[in-house]
Amino acid sequence: MKKIRKKKTEKLKTVLAILLPLLLSFCLPTVRADEFGGQEVTGLFFPVERVMIAPDEEYALYPGALPEGAALPQLQYTSSNERVAKVLPSGVVVGIDGGDAVITAATMDGRYSAQCRVTVSYRESSQYSWLILLIEFLVASVTILAFWFIYRRYIREKEKRELGAI
Repeated sequence: MKKIRKKKTEKLKTVLAILLPLLLSFCLPTVRADEFGGQEVTGLFFPVERVMIAPDEEYALYPGALPEGAALPQLQYTSSNERVAKVLPSGVVVGIDGGDAVITAATMDGRYSAQCRVTVSYRESSQYSWLILLIEFLVASVTILAFWFIYRRYIREKEKRELGAI
């Protein structure tokens, strides 16, 4: 009986350890940073103004908060052109296709924001790839034929020398 009660108590402690912080975060009022002696955010900035990436490449774009030492609030990221670059909720930018896009990080209340221009290089065109393959095939064919003719001539010369020596 004591073992069953002990297991139930342990399970209850585990459930409370998980749920209690969640319940408290919803019930307690939000405390501003300056009430803890920290600084309230007065602006956002990106450490770079422009980023160049390739298609399918990822780049972590994280802003800083002003004044220096202020806690970074929760941010929302947006892209001006999702066909060129998309931005994940974590701030990671993914290049999609060639062009320019502006990535914006804004506080949830919309009071502060920062922008960074992202240029994604264009993919190499495959428009002429069949032509390149054809030219490579022709060059290889001509090379093989040239060696074949040279080898054949060498063999004939060798046979003539052998017949003349007999």
